[in-house]
Amino acid sequence: FAASKMGISRDSWHKRRSTGGKRAPIRKKRKFELGRPPAMTKLGTKRIHAVRTRGGNRKYRALRTDQGNFSWGSECQTRKTRILDVVYNASNNELVRTKTLVKNCIVQIDATPFRLWYEQHYGLSLLKKKSRKAAEVCIITLSFYCVVTPCFIIGCFRGARRLVIPTLKSVFFEYDFNRTSST
Repeated sequence: FAASKMGISRDSWHKRRSTGGKRAPIRKKRKFELGRPPAMTKLGTKRIHAVRTRGGNRKYRALRTDQGNFSWGSECQTRKTRILDVVYNASNNELVRTKTLVKNCIVQIDATPFRLWYEQHYGLSLLKKKSRKAAEVCIITLSFYCVVTPCFIIGCFRGARRLVIPTLKSVFFEYDFNRTSST
């Protein structure tokens, strides 16, 4: 076997054939087969390093971050929001303890941008209990002549037929948003 230095390599010639036979190494490691260590992004204040790649291009390696782009699948809404905590990781509990952000880890986020969108879109408040009278006033106002923005009217119609699911309310009530996160 040809002598080679230790390093991360993305080659395939060191693997066996599909039949199980060994492949003879035809060359040493090459620069284009280079692999890099994982970033192991931690939860904290933003720290991003630029990495020079093939052709003089740059990749940006996030070493620490405290925010991300998250999607609310059922509502088809995406918002940039703070990451509060790493809650669960199926691959390794050590990644939860060290608050490492990797693909498929479960994180707790600040729901404020989604809550504000929900209240603006449906005209229903998720934090405080909206009185029935306020909803009736909204519907009654639409039946008489008044000057309101189209967004307000659409929001009233959307909210008139919509009930807030109790589990959704509990998600928004779960976290105390005034608490500062310890990193």
